[in-house]
Amino acid sequence: MDFKEAIKYIGKRISNERKDQGLTQKELAIKAQVGEKVIGKIEQFKANPTLKTLDKIARALGLKIEDICPTKRGLITIDYEALKKLKRREL
Repeated sequence: MDFKEAIKYIGKRISNERKDQGLTQKELAIKAQVGEKVIGKIEQFKANPTLKTLDKIARALGLKIEDICPTKRGLITIDYEALKKLKRREL
């Protein structure tokens, strides 16, 4: 899986999960504390979201980041300790 395929996978996964939960892009953006346009761009494969943004979106959908990223295919390895440290710096 190349980068473009990964972006499409993530965008489709977020879009499908959002729709399955009956959420609009705006509602998901509010829950995830990201801009509404961010959700639209991700779903249209026009964004390269950060892991931080993907984590926020996943949590807003009641998922883990690996549920929306193609980790099982070996494309992305999540360093959860580094992610925790990043979150702590924001507080």
